[in-house]
Amino acid sequence: MIDINISDLLMFQLPFLLILVICLRLFAKKNIAYIAFSSLFFIYSLYVLKFTLLPIPIRGYLEVVRNGTILQFNYEPLWLSETFLFPLKEQILNICLFAPLGYLSNYLFNLTLKKVVLLGLFVSVCIEFIQLLLSISMSYPYRVVDINDVIFNFTGTLIGYFVYRVFSRMYIASVNKLNVKIGPVGQFIYDRGK
Repeated sequence: MIDINISDLLMFQLPFLLILVICLRLFAKKNIAYIAFSSLFFIYSLYVLKFTLLPIPIRGYLEVVRNGTILQFNYEPLWLSETFLFPLKEQILNICLFAPLGYLSNYLFNLTLKKVVLLGLFVSVCIEFIQLLLSISMSYPYRVVDINDVIFNFTGTLIGYFVYRVFSRMYIASVNKLNVKIGPVGQFIYDRGK
């Protein structure tokens, strides 16, 4: 299998992150706070890619394991198979993986609850669909296509959104009450939280 470790991922993302920062600063004329949140979102997106789609098995490996394997699907919501060793752990990890989507996307796009719901569903369904297409194209079930992943990814997105809303309200209230001077990042967080 092609396995990408954390150091490889960091080396891979640095050039693209640098290009993103330069483009946002020079061409889009974005402020430093927006660039910082964009960078965090970019790094987060790469980790979602790593944990949901990678590693993709290579041809030589597939020839060895392909015989007798079948694609695995679960279309029953909240049904847990006996074959999953740690179903609760997997659900918690799915929620944790998608909570930053609901949180960080608000700083970049200032989304309403309805748009966050649509974003969470769209991204989660797309990931499962890509997993299905890759499994079919390789004739190897390298991932289980599972409706529960969609449910718990979506739940994580909603939790991230509500954490964002609570944090924003607390931050704005504390800045107003204490009447403190905030820097550009603090001002960005304040403005996006309104």
